Amino acid sequence: MKAVILARVSTSRQEEEGHSLPAQIKRLQDYAKRKDFEVVKTFSFSESAGDKIRKKFLEVINYLRKHKEVRVLLCENVDRITRNFKDAVDLDEMRKEEDLEIHFVQDNFFINKNATGNQMFMWEAKVFLAKQYLNRLSDDVKRSNELKLEKGEWISKAPIGYINTIDKEGNKDMIPDPLRSHLVVKMFQMYATGSSSTQQIKEEMDRLGLKSNMPSPMPLSKSQVHHTLNNPFYHGTMRIKGQFYPHKYEPLIDKQLFDRVQEVFKGYNKKPYRYACKPFVFRAMIRCAECGCLISGELKKGKYVYYSCSNYKKVHKNRIYVREDD
Repeated sequence: MKAVILARVSTSRQEEEGHSLPAQIKRLQDYAKRKDFEVVKTFSFSESAGDKIRKKFLEVINYLRKHKEVRVLLCENVDRITRNFKDAVDLDEMRKEEDLEIHFVQDNFFINKNATGNQMFMWEAKVFLAKQYLNRLSDDVKRSNELKLEKGEWISKAPIGYINTIDKEGNKDMIPDPLRSHLVVKMFQMYATGSSSTQQIKEEMDRLGLKSNMPSPMPLSKSQVHHTLNNPFYHGTMRIKGQFYPHKYEPLIDKQLFDRVQEVFKGYNKKPYRYACKPFVFRAMIRCAECGCLISGELKKGKYVYYSCSNYKKVHKNRIYVREDD
């Protein structure tokens, strides 16, 4: 029978404890040889088994569904293949409907469409235990994050303008980025005047060389500029899922400047929009009697002003122009 191998690790600790990918693959290959299975493909990856979509796992499932001649799936144990009920349901359906046979080598049992009650009990119990283990990990992460927030510690990657650091004792910290922090401050100062749009700030930051703090730095997008200017972290407050917590890191700006920026976003104290065109006498004063659209002015030959319907509603076949003097 043809078979595929699935080997997975989710943490570096598993690598160190003898569950490394090469070790898993070697054990599964030896098992296949003893059972006289022909291994046609090996899937090997490092990936969490949480509720999020597991792309590599889906590759395995799609491969099995596409290659109907391959009906055996080999893995070390149940928690190597799934720790959530959705994946378990998909595998169980393939077992019953598509004649898939799944071997758990280290757990020392397998299931197929003719699985006994004892085999199915072992499968369901181990899926449940794997899911419980994942739940405990999730609870541990939540408790750890709650403790960090109480201490005023950030729980994610440093926002642009800051950098993550580790001291000699291994303690994590975050400090202002000497290459970017002053540019972030300039962004706030520019927008607080009410005369600079986020697009203009983006263009100025591009000119000054400000880039993201990602592994592959790129110029900031307009949305990143907007997000930065709305982030209270820069004046000393962390915003986590709609909740606010004071942090222990050095602020880049004071709250007064941040609040001023928020007022400008709301439209307060913004400078009025200045039209780029000439100050025509009848601008926005006359509407078309036929369609109701505004009559707009245009300068012709540098000295003659003509008015015509803007035809916004597209009801006129031809545009009629009238001299301003008339």
